[in-house]
Amino acid sequence: MVTLHHTDNAENKGSTLAVAILAATAAPFTLTVASGTPFANTTLPFILALAPSGETDSSSVEVMEVTARPGANTLTIAQRALNGTTAQNWSVGDKVEIRMTGYNHEELVDELETLQIAHPASNVFAWNNYG
Repeated sequence: MVTLHHTDNAENKGSTLAVAILAATAAPFTLTVASGTPFANTTLPFILALAPSGETDSSSVEVMEVTARPGANTLTIAQRALNGTTAQNWSVGDKVEIRMTGYNHEELVDELETLQIAHPASNVFAWNNYG
């Protein structure tokens, strides 16, 4: 099961789907959101989590990788069903959010390890005990 950081407040950058997506839709494809503004300044690539509009837990979430923003309200999905999630049918109005996932965590740890190797005196892991 995917583990997601989730709160129902401004902490999650997000929008809603403007066009439905079928589970059979293969990546890459273009996802259209109601507003692309929350994603406008996000460094590419980034990870999205799609969730039903009434979601109360993370069991019905799908994780996708965004690699481009070809238009104001469009995002290019390079991969879907990441981090142990399953490709699902999504409806207009379902939530599209940037959330912290296990995938993000592993990417962050990899980046920190690279920094530690390049700059051993900086001790980038001093703030946490990753051993």
